Amino acid sequence: MWPMLSLRSSASYVSELARLDLPLGPGSAAGIEFGSRDQYDLSLELSMPIFTGMRTKYIVRSAEEYRLQAIYRRERSRNTILLQVHRLYYGLQANLLGQEVLRASTRRLENHLNQTRNLLEHAQATAFDTLEVANRLLETETALAALRHQYRVNAGNLAHILDIPAVDSIDSLPAEDAPPGIASLEEYERAALAHRPEIAVEDHALLELDYKRKAARAAYFPQVYASARYHYARPGVNFFENEWMDYYSAAVQFQWELWNMGRRGNELKQADRARDVSRLERERVRKEILREVAAAYEDITSATDQILLQGRLVGQERERYRIVLERYREGLATSFDLRDAEESLTSAELRLAGSRVDFEIGRAALNYSAGLIGLKRQPAGEAPDLPAAAPGNRIERIDRDGGSK
Repeated sequence: MWPMLSLRSSASYVSELARLDLPLGPGSAAGIEFGSRDQYDLSLELSMPIFTGMRTKYIVRSAEEYRLQAIYRRERSRNTILLQVHRLYYGLQANLLGQEVLRASTRRLENHLNQTRNLLEHAQATAFDTLEVANRLLETETALAALRHQYRVNAGNLAHILDIPAVDSIDSLPAEDAPPGIASLEEYERAALAHRPEIAVEDHALLELDYKRKAARAAYFPQVYASARYHYARPGVNFFENEWMDYYSAAVQFQWELWNMGRRGNELKQADRARDVSRLERERVRKEILREVAAAYEDITSATDQILLQGRLVGQERERYRIVLERYREGLATSFDLRDAEESLTSAELRLAGSRVDFEIGRAALNYSAGLIGLKRQPAGEAPDLPAAAPGNRIERIDRDGGSK
């Protein structure tokens, strides 16, 4: 689209020169040679396309669309990494919650074991009862040790993704009686269609193919170029004098391809087929994204229900353990009854902790599927206040230096 300035130089040797033979008389002749066998030329040329049927402009726009696709692919990779960070982080929180539940179980079992040993000393319990509680305590300590090792492994994986030496600490998951509310499925679907980078990639891919087709169609129009050249050469335009001289030349070139055996038509057909494939791919990606949003929404809804139900179950299991513990102290319940109540309570607490972490992981997956994971998190219970963007407006989200707004 812009003029091109070129500097050229050449040096050549010519074995034969132009010769003019002059007859001097019968049987005799003389000749005059023109030019020089040693020829030198130093030129400065300025050339510019005047009219190319808009071909150059469409090629530039096609390249710009390709660049925007690369930017959105980078954004997609960034969102994927953020989702991995969320999953590892909440996995570490789940590990900490599991350790907390098992430590509480260990304290209850140690208390149970001490009471059983006291009863054994007074011949009110058997050695088998003590062995049962000791085995349960050992199982719990073994599971707790395994969680500690797994925590160090997951912390190393998180540090690797974050590219830091080590993860110093993880905030514990705050205790909540009820999970925070989320927006409606329609709001997340609307946000996904406006902000998922995968859709932006397909939008710009379709625009790229449109511009490529227009560039191919521009070949039907004539091509006009202009050029101007300044020479400093020996010999110059005067072949009779073997000396350095400067001169300039200007030219306008007109070129029109009239027939090429249907090559341009085939190129346009290929471009049309490529656009059809791109449209189908865009629709496939759109449906896949909506499916991901619906699945993530169902997962987080299920996790919400599990938190509420498991919370009620934990409350009931705690009350059951309290009653059995009192009955055991009064001699109205066996050691097996108390161990069973404690095991049920620990299992319920572990499932509740897992449901809370599943909710956080599900919320991260929902934000990822809706294209919100890289944006500021929405307040609990509020719909994502994100305007829907048409494909043609996506360029406004891109800075000229390649960053996304």
